[in-house]
Amino acid sequence: MAFYEYIKILLPAGLAWVAAQVVKFIIAAFKKGDKDILASGGMPSTHTAVVISLTTRIAYLEGFGTPVFSACAIFAIVVMFDAINVRYVAGELTKKYNAMAKFVYKDDPEKAEKEQMKVINGHTLAEVVAGVAVGVFVGLVYSFIEGAILK
Repeated sequence: MAFYEYIKILLPAGLAWVAAQVVKFIIAAFKKGDKDILASGGMPSTHTAVVISLTTRIAYLEGFGTPVFSACAIFAIVVMFDAINVRYVAGELTKKYNAMAKFVYKDDPEKAEKEQMKVINGHTLAEVVAGVAVGVFVGLVYSFIEGAILK
């Protein structure tokens, strides 16, 4: 398989990652919140944008009725389910644990600070849906630009 054959599948996924992170950074700037461009969580879901862009490209190149599209679709569903459920719940539980540690060690602030765990944010349904929109948009735009240039 030629080098371009790999790039025409992987590049849109990378572009979706960049697009989602830039949108996330802009939204955080407007909210005056955490502007860490590599932070997890937030609007839109970068993981979702990447897997949906990949799935969109595979659908465009290979078609919907192919085994590779089915594998990509299942992979995308697992990633989105994990983002909404597993990672989101884990983040919420970590916040509760941190609050309990502060309460338990209220007489020893240094110990309370040592007990704090890093909160890894998951995503809400809206954040995942926004990631789907970014992924489909990037995958389709890339496909249409590629089609215009190569034909």
